[in-house]
Amino acid sequence: MKPFGSYVFFKFIFFGFLISLAGCTANTEEAKMQRFLIRGNEKLRDGDVKTALQFYSEALLIDSCYVDALNNKGIALVNSGKVYEAIYEYDLAVTCDGDRHDVVFNRFNALFEANELFRALDDLRYLERFYPDTLIVHFGKGLVLTRMRRYNEALVALKGAREIAPDNAEILVNQGTLMYYTGQYTAARKFLQEALSLNPLEANAYNTLSMIAIEEGDLDKSLDQIQMGMDLKPSDPYLINNRGYIRILQGDFKGAESDINLAIRRDPRNGWAYRNKGLLYLREDKTKESLRLLEQAVKLDPYMDRIYLYLAEAYHQLGRADEACKAWRKFQEMEPDRAARINLNFC
Repeated sequence: MKPFGSYVFFKFIFFGFLISLAGCTANTEEAKMQRFLIRGNEKLRDGDVKTALQFYSEALLIDSCYVDALNNKGIALVNSGKVYEAIYEYDLAVTCDGDRHDVVFNRFNALFEANELFRALDDLRYLERFYPDTLIVHFGKGLVLTRMRRYNEALVALKGAREIAPDNAEILVNQGTLMYYTGQYTAARKFLQEALSLNPLEANAYNTLSMIAIEEGDLDKSLDQIQMGMDLKPSDPYLINNRGYIRILQGDFKGAESDINLAIRRDPRNGWAYRNKGLLYLREDKTKESLRLLEQAVKLDPYMDRIYLYLAEAYHQLGRADEACKAWRKFQEMEPDRAARINLNFC
């Protein structure tokens, strides 16, 4: 689970491994492509992404529509954090062969990471025609729809996933997170405690329990919950970032900055860490630096909780009234219940 407002997510990766080279002579173009593919796969398994990419590219020089190489090149790019480049390779692969569902699954995964949510949902709807009773489809729809704040539809999708895999702790965590978003804290705790009974090592359950404690005004309990998650996953950048957020709310700005900087070093594409650092600078009256970070955060993930509220505050402090009002309206649109509880108006 990513920091406050994000989701547990499986990584669905499909390698196009060759089963056999039977029927190919050593000098055919097909055999050369297959050898490059196999060598790329071996390097990718060994963690040598750079060399794997070179081998896949060699195969594609022979046949630019070699779908196995395009697919695995996409996988390698995702592993190296180049998600948009991966999507490009998956798009090429689907253009070459629209019946390769493994590629569509991988593209969906990459689109979700890139917050290309409408395209991700399109891929899932396509896949649902062929795999209507598959966990990946239902769970994936639940995650996408939750991030899009289409909570009723997300609830149906996650319920479908739960029917397929009733003992899956990750589904329960996401159901609990969805209940948290809709303000149903008692139901959220029920799902989260059930998840922990199935898997006591489910650190993400503590993450959402921590969020609930924040909403209820108990920052000490929130810190205790996030620390329990960190005891299970001490190097997780998202949990570290969340602890930084709690420390901002507690007024421990030095401790918060240390946590958030560490989180950014461990995952430079984590928009939530930039959001939190922007909030930290906002509270320290470093408004210009704050705005730069908040604008960077929203480019990485425009669906984050409170991001437009913090942007509205930063624009207001800098005297940019029109932009402050626009950000405030966006916050009201995305989080109407939360906005109604806040005694502010930047318009």
